[in-house]
Amino acid sequence: MKFKVETLPNYRIAYIRRVGPYGPDNIEVMEGLKQWARNRNLLESAILFAIA
Repeated sequence: MKFKVETLPNYRIAYIRRVGPYGPDNIEVMEGLKQWARNRNLLESAILFAIA
């Protein structure tokens, strides 16, 4: 397996933590976070990470 390690600059982070099995609820949580960012005009410049 090939991988690449990068050092990123400091960023402010907004996150939502969801505990439970992986499934359709994960989509709902991510959409909620994106809507929150969209309402604050943050989505256009955002980098989205999802850790399952």
